[in-house]
Amino acid sequence: MKTRYQTLDGEMFDEAADAGIHEEVILSYVQMWDRQGNITFDTNTAVLLHLSENVLAGKIFKKMVEANEIDVLGEDIEHMFNDEDSGWFYWDEYTETYRYLDISIVNIIASVIKENSALSKN
Repeated sequence: MKTRYQTLDGEMFDEAADAGIHEEVILSYVQMWDRQGNITFDTNTAVLLHLSENVLAGKIFKKMVEANEIDVLGEDIEHMFNDEDSGWFYWDEYTETYRYLDISIVNIIASVIKENSALSKN
């Protein structure tokens, strides 16, 4: 009997170490957070998503959704992302889609959080 290891994007490996290395690469390109602000590896719970530039992170994320057997996005993911997409995205519950967040908005939110955090410490 032979053991096979499936990674988050559905790729199959014969060796656990090879699968682990592949997943480390994936997770350096696609980062996801859930509603509580925790890092998640489950595409079903991701409400904030960051896709790295200069790679096909959009394609990687789509493969992750397709490999997640219980993912609710299913075929809709093809319409949400291009293979070359990068940047910040959030899950819009109203329209049930991921929406792009301009980096300037991300920076403003981070600045406000940092400022409020500093004020609450005083």
